[in-house]
Amino acid sequence: MAMLGTPQGHSAHPLLAGLPHERETRIAARRSFVEIKQQFIDAVAGLGGPRGDWLRHQVRQSRDPSDLWQLRATVMVAMGNQSPLARADLQRALDAMFPGEGGRTGALPAPLPAGPLLL
Repeated sequence: MAMLGTPQGHSAHPLLAGLPHERETRIAARRSFVEIKQQFIDAVAGLGGPRGDWLRHQVRQSRDPSDLWQLRATVMVAMGNQSPLARADLQRALDAMFPGEGGRTGALPAPLPAGPLLL
C-alpha cells in the first residue's frame, strides 16, 4: 500500500497531488461541489412519485458540477411552486457555482478532477 507522501500515493489521491496551491484549488472546488450537491439533495428530498425517485437517484449519482448543471432545469420544474424559498436558495447556489452563467444558460462547466467523493 502506497503512502500519501509517495508518487504512487499521489496517483491514488489526485486531490492531494501537485503543488500546495493547486491542491488547495482542487479541494476548494470539490468542497463547493459537495455543498451544491447537498442543496440539490435537499431540494429533491420532498418530491414524490416516480419523478422524485428518479431525480433523487440522479442527484445522488452526480460526480461533478456538469452532472448537476444538466439536472438544474428538471429539478426547478419538479419543485414547482411548492417551495419558493428552496428554489431561490438553489438558484443562488447555482449562481455562485457557475458565475456569469446565472445557473441558467451557457456551456457546461468543466468536470472536477477525479478523486474520492466527499459526499
